[in-house]
Amino acid sequence: MKKITIGDIFQLVLASAIFLLGCFILYKENITFPGRYTNRIYSIDYPGYVFIASSVISFSIMLTILTFKPKHHMRISRWLLGLALVFFTVGFFV
Repeated sequence: MKKITIGDIFQLVLASAIFLLGCFILYKENITFPGRYTNRIYSIDYPGYVFIASSVISFSIMLTILTFKPKHHMRISRWLLGLALVFFTVGFFV
């Protein structure tokens, strides 16, 4: 077992904040953001926000796994990262 350092604690706090962001997206049930150049308001409704929240949550789980055992669970972390990217892409285009 490796020693927990300040960097590991920061990564865990970051992972928990990312996890809470995913839970907030699920609770809010939509994502609304302004367009940068067009001044339009874009909104992502069901089922897009579910995919984006799943992406954020799987990314936080991957970060937590890499904090504790980076060498033993590298394959799982790669799958979670790929899953997060796929969910994020599908969430925007659904």
